[in-house]
Amino acid sequence: MSAPPVDAALRDRVATMVSTATDGEVTTEEILTGGGSLAALGVGSLAVLRLVDALDDELGVQLDLDTPGTHLDDFDDLVRTVQEQAVADDLGHTAQGQAVADDLVRTVQERAVADDLGGTVQERAVRDD
Repeated sequence: MSAPPVDAALRDRVATMVSTATDGEVTTEEILTGGGSLAALGVGSLAVLRLVDALDDELGVQLDLDTPGTHLDDFDDLVRTVQEQAVADDLGHTAQGQAVADDLVRTVQERAVADDLGGTVQERAVRDD
């Protein structure tokens, strides 16, 4: 099974973020053309910490350095991880939004039924008088 395709615009943006995290010591072009290992390109541990903060601040993607499988050394794996987490977050927000919408519809339906029942009771009371 092959890895999902990486979004080119996201790849460019993450490369720029990596370059910024290194204070320009590693250029965006070097990252995009070199690919592979960020460490081999000269991205040090301080730059990785800056990158993790930037990914959280700019993209809302939180990477835990202590979690096994957090791909931070290979550039394309990093971009793929960022892309997958962003998609998962979007799906989570969609599911939460759908749950809120479902609750709202249920509340409106319950109130409509209650109003209908109340109207029916009032109509009976008027007819009985």
